Amino acid sequence: MRKILQKILKIAAKLMLLRYKPKIIAVTGSVGKTSAKDAIYAVLENDFNVRKSEKSFNNEIGVPLTILGIGSAGKNVFLWIWNLLKVISYFIWTKYPKILVLEFGVDKPGDMDYLLEIAKPDIAVVTAIGDIPAHIEKFSGSAEVVKEKSKLVKAVSKDGIVILNCDYDSVASMEHRTRARVLTYGFLSEAKLKIHKSDTGIQESGIFLSSSFKVEYEGSVVPVRLNAFGVPSIYAAVAACAVGIALDMNLVEISQALLKNKTPKSRMNILEGIHHSVILDDSYNASPESMKEALNSLKNIKAKRKVAVFGSMLEIGRYSEDSHRDVGKVASAFCDLIITVGDKAIFIADEALKNGFKKGENLFVFENSDELAKKIKNFIKEDDLILFKGSRGVKLETAIKEVLT
Repeated sequence: MRKILQKILKIAAKLMLLRYKPKIIAVTGSVGKTSAKDAIYAVLENDFNVRKSEKSFNNEIGVPLTILGIGSAGKNVFLWIWNLLKVISYFIWTKYPKILVLEFGVDKPGDMDYLLEIAKPDIAVVTAIGDIPAHIEKFSGSAEVVKEKSKLVKAVSKDGIVILNCDYDSVASMEHRTRARVLTYGFLSEAKLKIHKSDTGIQESGIFLSSSFKVEYEGSVVPVRLNAFGVPSIYAAVAACAVGIALDMNLVEISQALLKNKTPKSRMNILEGIHHSVILDDSYNASPESMKEALNSLKNIKAKRKVAVFGSMLEIGRYSEDSHRDVGKVASAFCDLIITVGDKAIFIADEALKNGFKKGENLFVFENSDELAKKIKNFIKEDDLILFKGSRGVKLETAIKEVLT
């Protein structure tokens, strides 16, 4: 049934694009796709009739659903029939968006080819691809992941625009794989949209304030303030700046639009916890690269005590043990308390033990989030700063609920 539905959605989506011919902005990468997509939408929504993919609708089902303007019906056959009837009515008449902001995710070789059969981008954005990308388990290695994602760049015509995060060598190298105009962004001096020194703040009360930085393009320097936190949020914002420039918006207008952008749920959200604690909820997903960024954020914030709750990183195959051990080494250098959840995260705990942590004192190990949820309140002290980071399958949100005010 899924294969039949997938085929129907693919055909219907292609026909919808032929009918209305919107401009397509496609976002890919191993880290920061959804944040970039949301930031792009925030920049464009006032000036254009634009639609973005909901949540992380980025696969063979999610991309067509966004194009068609319908939601998922799960396993409800009758609701699917109703949704497809709505699609038929949309072919006759609807106020269809002029711009679609789509997220293209790949879990295995060939996924990008399938998505490109549905929609070819006018503007392609590649966010970040780490040395050990997310969802690498079904690939031979990181080079194959880069090759798969670079197909998006190759698909852009010479009249289109490719936007690349040049701070990542694997992404920067894609500049040579396209005939399109290329806009690069990042902290490096060679970036066409250069990010200048950033600053992140938390109010004295412990509640999140903002991040601020400056972006330079062709000699113009504009300050940008975000109601968001961490370097990934800054990257997402500057990717959105590049899209705005590609569509002839000015930087001042773009920076003002970014103020209203909200961080996607469970992606470095700042929450109020019990005992006046501050929670960094980055529990939506985890890869070695996003884990590194989360740890950098935790390290750079002043706090009375720093607590890290790590769930297993899934779908990274043979890189799993070493990647988890790397997290344990880094976290042990500045965290006061480490809590691990899941069978893969046991390697984080093992590295913490090697670096002087003691089980039952400043290191605690749990098999699952339900088990942690029953005890987590016992670990939280006044004014703690607590990071929750793990893959979706670990379901850390179960434990987070227990420590919210």
